[in-house]
Amino acid sequence: MKCCCMLLYAVLLGSCGMMTDDRLEHALEYAGENAPELRKVLAHYRDSTEKLASAEFLVRNLPHWFSWKDRGELDSIETLLHKVAVIPDAWYFPDLSDRDWRSFSHLSLPKVRDAHVVTSDYLISNIDAAYRQRAKRAWNRDLPYDDFNNFLLPYRIGDEKLSDWRKPYEDRYGALLDSLYPGGDDSLRAAEIVNSLLEKEGFKYNVCALWPHRRATDLLENTAGPCRDQCDRQIYALRGAGIPCAIDAFFVSPETGALHEWVVVRDNRTGRFIPLGREMVSRRDSSFYDRSKRGKVYRYLADAVTEGREAMESCRDVKSVVYDYYLKDVTSEYFGENTLDVEIENPDGKTAMLGVFTPSGWRVVDYAVESGRHSARFRDVEPGIIYMPLIENGKGGTVPCGYPVEFRHDLSARQLKPGKDKTEMTLGRKFPFMPYLYDWFSRGVGGAFFELSMNRDFKGASVGGRLPDTLPSNLHVLHVPSQKTRYIRYSVPGTDEMVIGEIEVYSDSAATEKVPVRVTTAFDRYRHPERVTDGDLVSFFAAPLNCRSIILETERPEVVSAIGFMPRNDDNFVWEGHRYRLLYFDSPEKGWQTADEKVADGREITMSAPEGALYWLRDLTKGREEEIFVWRDNRQTFVHDL
Repeated sequence: MKCCCMLLYAVLLGSCGMMTDDRLEHALEYAGENAPELRKVLAHYRDSTEKLASAEFLVRNLPHWFSWKDRGELDSIETLLHKVAVIPDAWYFPDLSDRDWRSFSHLSLPKVRDAHVVTSDYLISNIDAAYRQRAKRAWNRDLPYDDFNNFLLPYRIGDEKLSDWRKPYEDRYGALLDSLYPGGDDSLRAAEIVNSLLEKEGFKYNVCALWPHRRATDLLENTAGPCRDQCDRQIYALRGAGIPCAIDAFFVSPETGALHEWVVVRDNRTGRFIPLGREMVSRRDSSFYDRSKRGKVYRYLADAVTEGREAMESCRDVKSVVYDYYLKDVTSEYFGENTLDVEIENPDGKTAMLGVFTPSGWRVVDYAVESGRHSARFRDVEPGIIYMPLIENGKGGTVPCGYPVEFRHDLSARQLKPGKDKTEMTLGRKFPFMPYLYDWFSRGVGGAFFELSMNRDFKGASVGGRLPDTLPSNLHVLHVPSQKTRYIRYSVPGTDEMVIGEIEVYSDSAATEKVPVRVTTAFDRYRHPERVTDGDLVSFFAAPLNCRSIILETERPEVVSAIGFMPRNDDNFVWEGHRYRLLYFDSPEKGWQTADEKVADGREITMSAPEGALYWLRDLTKGREEEIFVWRDNRQTFVHDL
């Protein structure tokens, strides 16, 4: 009977001419014992040319998709994330579990290939639901077929466990959209409405373990996780409401080395993809660049991309985050079309790659469209970035094949070569002063003041000083009249959240002799007020919104002459007593070389290095955030500032 069924499917497929597709044939062969399930799907749509093509699209790409076999760890993480989501003020796993999940990696789990387990009923249900949503929404009337297949049809996003997600998301967000935007024909306006619903529900950022994409049905109610999980939830909600959308990403930030993802929505009026957020309609015909450095931007697709495959294949021994046939280069949608021509030293004629800096090494973000022995051409890269041309080193890694290149906003390129003369530099940071620091340095500090008292009720207390509206540095010292003190109260007027990085109390006006203090104000165990005095410059305490003061107590009455306040900060200023090393990029052969090394005797450090080069200041004492810079107009100019 089984042989007869397989023969019937073969006849049906052959009669439709489906077996001429090599990738389709490969997928059916790869499916092995599950191939009859896939053939059922194709046979089901034999009388619908369009749906059959979509079914073939999904089957053709099945070998690429998989999930992970859960041995209990993923369910445990999901349970913990649920607690984080529902418990007020709970943010991290250590507050909820004795196990430290930071050492866990799902990459050790066995893979479960879709081609081997997916059922015909599951695929048919998803295909029919996607087509129903396309037909229901007016903004999909002229939706190109490829866009439908890539941005509305897919049944999964990444490596999550499969689930029947379309109906519950449609029932919630599609139904609400029906009532709030009846008869709507603008996909961006519809996306704004869905996004507002998602914002009201909220999402807690949490990244305390390494886990795969999460099951769609779990994300529906479990609103905690990293930005990737938030993006996934947005995708499911939008597609459940019939809105074509995708995830864009840069995989190596030229500023921080980090990955970032965000959701984009297809605008039915222009065909452009607009980042999800408020006022999407007003951004339809304008630039949506948010000033963050991205280098290269890619879009996740459900179908393999053919463009650039030859270049990637020639570099297949190099581990790269952009070595993925399911990524489409969309950098031009953000920064326009351009070309970057780079001088290289490449005697073997290898395919050149483009890298951006991280403290652990240059990381590949692009492949050359033209590559020779003395030059390479790259297409559509972000201006205002410093890049490094790279080639494969024969050991699975890369080496520089030229000098660092500053790709300027006028689309000109400048090599950063060290000169013969030296230049003296006064340096204050090893990492740029990022925009979020302006917020941290001003949040909840305007008008804030300290009171000193020998009594806990603060009767007759003296005011020890007030903070400015915005702090000029990450350590602000207030000098107070020297007096015996047992209790110190820090109060914040207004309604801003009270956020404290560190409070230090000194017995001398020079602020060198610390007085031990501890927080005595009671908070629930998720707040961690001990971070106010833990000596860790990166940790911070965020008080409940209704809390306007915090009390600290000395071990015994002490003379207090100064108080140091630190806002939430990044600890990337130059610190007295830390040892610093200034590096410069010498040449492709020599790489990074030491120009100077010394211990800082204040909040700035003066060092010298060959002029005109690319520089890197390292704190050898502590810290890990560092960014390359040039010396321009007599100041540090980081990549962020270009």
